[in-house]
Amino acid sequence: MLFFQLNLVFSFQMNLHTMTQMTTAYYIFACALAWTFRASSAAPLTQIGPALAVDARAFAYDGGDVAYVLGTNTLSAITLRGTPSVTPLDDLSDIGPCDALSLYKANTTSVWSSATRLAIVCAGSNTFATYGVEPTRAKRLFTLANEKRIAGAHSVVVVDRSLAFVAAEVHSRVVAVSLDVHEKRAPEARGNYQLSSVREVTKGVVDRQTIRVTSGTSRRVTTLKYSEAGTLQLVGSVKDSRLAGAVGSCVGVDDGKSRTYTYVVSSQMKGGTLSILDSSEFGAPQFIVGMHAGGDREDWLDWSPHAHEDLRGASDVSVFGDDAYIAASDAGAIVVVDVRDVERPVVKDKLASDALSGVNRVEASPDGKFILAIVPRGANADPANADSGVDTVIVASTDDDVIAAAPSSRRRSLFSM
Repeated sequence: MLFFQLNLVFSFQMNLHTMTQMTTAYYIFACALAWTFRASSAAPLTQIGPALAVDARAFAYDGGDVAYVLGTNTLSAITLRGTPSVTPLDDLSDIGPCDALSLYKANTTSVWSSATRLAIVCAGSNTFATYGVEPTRAKRLFTLANEKRIAGAHSVVVVDRSLAFVAAEVHSRVVAVSLDVHEKRAPEARGNYQLSSVREVTKGVVDRQTIRVTSGTSRRVTTLKYSEAGTLQLVGSVKDSRLAGAVGSCVGVDDGKSRTYTYVVSSQMKGGTLSILDSSEFGAPQFIVGMHAGGDREDWLDWSPHAHEDLRGASDVSVFGDDAYIAASDAGAIVVVDVRDVERPVVKDKLASDALSGVNRVEASPDGKFILAIVPRGANADPANADSGVDTVIVASTDDDVIAAAPSSRRRSLFSM
């Protein structure tokens, strides 16, 4: 009888131990499953349709369905829904080669049937031009030609519909250009701010009236505050060797927290680098972290800044929400970096193919549904004839509905890297 009681107690303890193990295992499985669904709430980055052959230097989105593409000597529109397609809009050879554009909405439709406008800068003729555009047609509205103050214009951004700021590399200036909101007068170059060098200019935090300027030559990120009249004053500037050779920067295409940071990429620094700076406070931006393609991974650290090989040849960056999309030219990929923790960014996905070899521009749409990338003509040219290649644009998405609506898109496995 005693033996039976001892055996019963032992069996109960064993069953209790087994149940505890099963409960723990179930809990771990449930947590892992929950994390999996959390991590996979969006589809893997997927190419939508075939590569598009189009003269391309820069993009500007109009909502979520159309993007305007500025080429060296052309202006085109890409319809993004379904199977993407290109519509030529205008020939810019009289003012080209052109370099950058910025989309804004006008206060009036008196000179064009829609309110959508493009500000375009062309370094080849020191020209600033405005266009009225629709998905199937465009009209040049005003031209500020042969303006030496914007010589070497490389980047432009429009703020408050009445001001544009141009990064003019030749004179290392940021130049303010006034825009008549009634569209009765041509644009006029106003004040400027002299810096040691300039390359990219982007909007800062919307309600602070600031812009940010980056330069790989001077290894700086600078914040400038502007007035309604276009005058500029220094808020703060940081110089850091890790910004050497910076070729692309952004502050986030949405109006969320991503706009309080500055994201900079360099193809020269350690084989390819993404740097993140905190620009949330007035004053000099603060360098937070850099993650590099080169170097040896420090396995004893929880997070290593080195050996992120997917970033090889990092040439451009665009951020939406917690995702930084990087054009990695040497890796032949659009790389997705999770920047939720800005002190420990991690590569979470990539779209790689032969068609992306040499990719040097990337831009996320303001709603995050589309990613556009440019592969320059030199990347696919015949080695014996450098002029034989054509620019190509790759359209990609992580949105399930967008991918499902594109019959020629191909899905990759959830964890493909």
